[in-house]
Amino acid sequence: MNAKDTFLAANAHVDAAAVQPLPNSRKVYIEGSRPDIQVPMLRGLTRDQAANRLQAMGLLVGYVRFADQPGARPGVVLEQRPSPGVRLPRRSRVDLTLARTP
Repeated sequence: MNAKDTFLAANAHVDAAAVQPLPNSRKVYIEGSRPDIQVPMLRGLTRDQAANRLQAMGLLVGYVRFADQPGARPGVVLEQRPSPGVRLPRRSRVDLTLARTP
């Protein structure tokens, strides 16, 4: 390290009051940011079917990856992130892994 020993802290103390919420404080959500949409199960759907289902629920398709999966129909969703059942804010993205076409 290039820092002088006099500038390195051996330990740190965080005052408990500094991490507590202020009295009478409340959470404020910007419209559409509340995590109120449950991610649907998309495995087994085609990319278009998955995109349509997400769009109908107010979610978006995120990154699309391709993977080899023996016996899987080409173009169907093999994996998704986040997993089904996770709650997300509106307009969040769901990443898909699709079966590679031969």
